[in-house]
Amino acid sequence: MGVIPLSLYKGCMLEKIKEITAKIAEEKNILIDEIVVDSNINNIRIIVDKIDGITLEELTEFSRTLSKSEIFENIIGEKYRYEVTSPGTYSKMTKPYQFIRNLNRDVKIFVKGKDIKRPIIGKIIKADDEKILIEKNNKQKNMIELNYQEINYAKLKLKW
Repeated sequence: MGVIPLSLYKGCMLEKIKEITAKIAEEKNILIDEIVVDSNINNIRIIVDKIDGITLEELTEFSRTLSKSEIFENIIGEKYRYEVTSPGTYSKMTKPYQFIRNLNRDVKIFVKGKDIKRPIIGKIIKADDEKILIEKNNKQKNMIELNYQEINYAKLKLKW
């Protein structure tokens, strides 16, 4: 079966895990980015974040609270192992808060649709809950405004 997002996985056990995880996340003001199941190694990966970034201490506390949940422990049992992690530097950005948090950073944006075949590369100049403004990395420094519905995903373009 391989690695699949929880939203695509059919099974009431995993829906219950999603429900419990969401409840604990809400109590701690934590956002769930994604829950991924790798059935090849019986692993559940819970990717969480906060609007202003999540700390290691917050990740640890969330994981401990999750593990202490009696229902969660009974559902997972010995069959699955789980890990709680934050999105990495190379993770896809899809949510408004991720763009807002990365103002003035270079990104590579993959847009939906067939009109634009290559990603848009530029700097996030402005971002709010509905759209972003990008200064393209070209000689003209063109500006382009995109609604989040137009964006498939974006990745930070890191300078090493």
